[in-house]
Amino acid sequence: MASEALTVIDTDADTLHVSTRQQSWCKNCHAQPGCGMQLLHSASFNKQETLEFPMPVSLQGKVGKGDLVEFIMQDRQLMLLAFQHYLLPLICMLAATLLATAITDALNIGEFLVILSAFSGLFLSLFWVRQLSKLHTGIPARIVLSSIPKSSSMEN
Repeated sequence: MASEALTVIDTDADTLHVSTRQQSWCKNCHAQPGCGMQLLHSASFNKQETLEFPMPVSLQGKVGKGDLVEFIMQDRQLMLLAFQHYLLPLICMLAATLLATAITDALNIGEFLVILSAFSGLFLSLFWVRQLSKLHTGIPARIVLSSIPKSSSMEN
């Protein structure tokens, strides 16, 4: 299972407002100068992001501002989402390119159609993935109270 610790910013009757936490353990790591995660962290993951989730029934009245919660997702669901968001667009782009190559070879026309088809396949599949994401409004994961005490949280 994949899990991410989140900090509660605010709660409404039906919404849980949380923010991602910045991990500070990299500062004490001896491999920091050559670590790829350190580069990614400094480039894009250094920002806190605010997220909103429907309030889980199990947490209603139990969480408040500053509490730590965990977002837990099954590995299978995580792999399906990764396939949908990363591999599916590449497969569609490759399929469109192969189809356009076969057509241009049969009709003996230029390569412009192949290039146009590759980009069209990619952008249409990205649009399709976006629409699929909008259809799946339920969270395929659990949000539970964290067992990590507030004092040992890894915020900067």
